[in-house]
Amino acid sequence: MAIKVKHVALRDGIFQYHRRVPLDIVRDVAAFETYFHSSKLFRRSLNTSDASEILRGADRRRVEFDEKVTLARGGGCVAHRSMGHVRPQKLTAQLISEISEQQRLVTLKPWIDAYLNAEQSEEHREELERMSYEREGQAEDLKLLLTKQGMRSSDPRVESPIDTAGRLVLELNLDAPLGSPQRSMLALAIRRGRVKGQRDIDCVLNGELPSATEAPISGLGSAVHGATLRDAVDRYVADRSLAPKTVRDVQASLILFERAVGNKRLADLTRTDFRRFIEDLATTQIGGRSVGSVVRMIAPATVKKRLTFLGSAIKHAIEKDMHEGGNPASNFDISAWVKAPDKSVMASKRPFAVEELNLVFLHPWFTGCATATNIHAAGSHRLAGMHYWAPVLAMFSGCRVSELGGLKLNEVQLDGPHPHLHIRDNEFRPTKKGYARFVPVVDSLRALGFSEYVARIKALGGERLFPDWEPARRTGNFDKDDAA
Repeated sequence: MAIKVKHVALRDGIFQYHRRVPLDIVRDVAAFETYFHSSKLFRRSLNTSDASEILRGADRRRVEFDEKVTLARGGGCVAHRSMGHVRPQKLTAQLISEISEQQRLVTLKPWIDAYLNAEQSEEHREELERMSYEREGQAEDLKLLLTKQGMRSSDPRVESPIDTAGRLVLELNLDAPLGSPQRSMLALAIRRGRVKGQRDIDCVLNGELPSATEAPISGLGSAVHGATLRDAVDRYVADRSLAPKTVRDVQASLILFERAVGNKRLADLTRTDFRRFIEDLATTQIGGRSVGSVVRMIAPATVKKRLTFLGSAIKHAIEKDMHEGGNPASNFDISAWVKAPDKSVMASKRPFAVEELNLVFLHPWFTGCATATNIHAAGSHRLAGMHYWAPVLAMFSGCRVSELGGLKLNEVQLDGPHPHLHIRDNEFRPTKKGYARFVPVVDSLRALGFSEYVARIKALGGERLFPDWEPARRTGNFDKDDAA
């Protein structure tokens, strides 16, 4: 079955995500270069030829694109503002040398691993042969990229030296603005390190292991400077079974920290750095990105969540012997910096009004669809599955999305004097904070035919109340991402 996903196209057998950079960002030369490397087309490989995987990959790339657009336009905690009160790091000869060495090791490390693993099995030997064959095929393009100054990569998976320079300026808060001699020196250092790395790869393929290859490389500077906060976050995400949304939140928190403070070694982080991070977040306005969205100051709970994510990553790094010091992100009283939300600006959540619910239930799911497949156009075909019953049950019960999606038939009790739903943890999904509760099934719901629907689903022999409601990630089983 063909799957068409917006902004996704097949190129050379691999799915890629394509978006045009908005014109207002293109006209902002500094933001355009910093966040999109002066390329009008945002293009990222989904690294798969499997159509069943493109939904997940496209969502990840969409989040990346939206974040870059927001940052380039100066929304949220962005470099344009937060860097204004943090002195840029001077590009010294020692730092240039360290960056060049780091680029050599990043280029070389995968080949060292592949070469050593090839001693273990035929599968690893085949992988090394595949890498070598692919490298030979890309030799001419790679040579141009590493020898021709200012050359841009046509492959979205490969960063050119000048693009890497722009990224490092942002990540390390370097004093090397666009068009300056310092930016050129940085690009040259990156190119020099990669050229050395390629020469070392030749040595590896000839059976000679270059020196200084044993240091682990998981992020910028980890082999040269010691583990950074970015390394700690990468390790935390890799080791822990986090929901996809949580992973995005952790990584977003890291990006915001780096905008305010920079990418620092764990050993160099201080409470002053995290105080600066909190102060930067405290001055952030959010909202206003869509019609009806209220522009407001960031909430204390949001700041606390960002800080907690980074503190958890540092705690994990300590447990994994990546860091021997304390945790400078712990024990902050957020209320000292961030005020509670202004109720006059951002009112408390309220229920839908009856007239609003009436508008929702005018959709063809509830009034009649064109056909069984064309369910968003009006017609005479009546839906009798989860499209109809899940929203109706949500209105009459107040249950959360994931609670309904994972609701089992034996948790729907309609016999007896008090018909109810038993909301509790089960094998399909947890409940929020593990709370179990009984939810009454009201007469209005039964009058619509809910009892008949339950009986029909039981006759099919399934476990869940909504067997046609599949997880968004199409894994076939319910997971931590269902609520999204």
